Amino acid sequence: KRQLQAVLQFGEGGLRVAYGVHVGGFAAGALLAVLFGAAREARVERILVKARRHVRRAEWFAARAEFADYLERRPGEPVIHLEAARASVCGGDAGAVRYHYVEAIRAALRRRERSEAEDAFIEGMRHIEGFSLAERLHLDLACGMERSLRFRGAMMAYANFVGRYPRSAETPFVLLRMAGLLERRDEDPAGALRCLRRIADRYPDDPWVDFAVK
Repeated sequence: KRQLQAVLQFGEGGLRVAYGVHVGGFAAGALLAVLFGAAREARVERILVKARRHVRRAEWFAARAEFADYLERRPGEPVIHLEAARASVCGGDAGAVRYHYVEAIRAALRRRERSEAEDAFIEGMRHIEGFSLAERLHLDLACGMERSLRFRGAMMAYANFVGRYPRSAETPFVLLRMAGLLERRDEDPAGALRCLRRIADRYPDDPWVDFAVK
């Protein structure tokens, strides 16, 4: 009986030791994961700090390289894409400028930050002549800016849409929106009339012609 009790007591002690070792190992592993994760985050943040330092020093090539490295590790950050676009503007890299503005817009929309997407779109149009997006996305943002009373941005977007997609089925509608803005907001009846004439001359079979010729 004593031997049995001794065995049982030893077994209980062994279980307690094993449990303690297991819990301790788990806690140590969790701590190491946190520490290594924090170290990785710190390394990524240092890349961004270096990129911004290069911007302050007007070292555009180096800044673009650091922004690209950062975005590879943390893709989908609209603010950083905008910073990269501005550095690319200063560095004269037209392809990178367009890429980062498009990605900034898409990333903002994925985050449901529509106002920020519109801001990025307007900034892109100011820096890139004729800047345009995919047809449906472009028109959605343009109409959204008109609805939110951002008329200047809407006009730029409408004009770029017409220039980029002259054969789109939506172009007569866009010209009609432009005519309305020119007449009501800019008090430019002559400009509005040019838009309406363009609908009648170039899209005579479009249903919007009836509105244009009234």
